[in-house]
Amino acid sequence: MKIVHQVLVYPKNDSLTVHEMEVAWQAMRRVYMWFWVYLERTFELRQGIIHKLTTQVLPADKGGLTKTLLDEWKNRGLPLNEDTIYMCFVKGQGGYAGGYKVGTPMFSQAGLGVVSDACWLALLGKNQEVEKILGVAQGSAIASVNGQTGALAHELGHTFGLDDTNYYTWGQDYLMNGSYFWWPAVRLTDKEQKLLISSGFFTKES
Repeated sequence: MKIVHQVLVYPKNDSLTVHEMEVAWQAMRRVYMWFWVYLERTFELRQGIIHKLTTQVLPADKGGLTKTLLDEWKNRGLPLNEDTIYMCFVKGQGGYAGGYKVGTPMFSQAGLGVVSDACWLALLGKNQEVEKILGVAQGSAIASVNGQTGALAHELGHTFGLDDTNYYTWGQDYLMNGSYFWWPAVRLTDKEQKLLISSGFFTKES
């Protein structure tokens, strides 16, 4: 069975609140429902992995962060295989977000997606802090709850194997280009839909 795990990650000198955990799961559920409605298919989504980093990772050190996560998970015995995706909410990494599919050099064993403080703070309703982190104007859609839920969906899309659709211009409503922050009013191309359906992660509801 192919599984998407939600993972909550925090630095060794920090902690998580119940509210932070709740808003992260609610966002994952909204993204899950968006894919379900759009594709008429679901993926296996699980929560419950909470990971306290034992290694200090500096913000924006995406190579260090991803390597640290995979190394620590390997030491904990978490499954790292082509049937597994880890979608991570990581505290302490500023505006960083990224998604890596199974089969890329660093992630040959499992898919890995990351959103960080910008997403988490937006979900908590702290838009002004998000605007400061991202360096955007007040009221920018990308700093809103929907905007950062779109960022989450965009990075999860990468873990399923979708690439950035750079051949589309900004302003068009595609999830995998720069317009993801208009989520949920975004679309997938026909090619992207076929790729997701063939990925093995999605099951058609009977």
